[in-house]
Amino acid sequence: MPHPAFDLRTELFGIDLFRRVPGAVLLVAGAHRKADDSKADVAHEEDSVFHVVATALAGRGLPQVQLHGFHDQNLPSTDIVLSSGATTADDTVFLHVEMSRTVRESPERRADVVRGLTEAGLTKP
Repeated sequence: MPHPAFDLRTELFGIDLFRRVPGAVLLVAGAHRKADDSKADVAHEEDSVFHVVATALAGRGLPQVQLHGFHDQNLPSTDIVLSSGATTADDTVFLHVEMSRTVRESPERRADVVRGLTEAGLTKP
């Protein structure tokens, strides 16, 4: 999770997913994305420890699910936005998951999202 202190509640999704997927790795950024004049936004800083570790794991073929959040008013009719990210890493699965605040605030929706990601097999190496 690149923005655990900024994209509120994404850490709960990450922990739940980590617990449901045997052999999973949980990678969590340690600073708020706006820290150090936004240089702590590890999703965009290629020299961050987060990015280096994520890239190394992708190079080993480990599938990755990156969890993010957005404000409801930014996309009022949308709960979740999925994308494969900006680049490819050979055959490695990379899924960028953006979730509305409403989804992130609901334990029931969190369970649905985690179950959906797990059952879709996106997290299987």
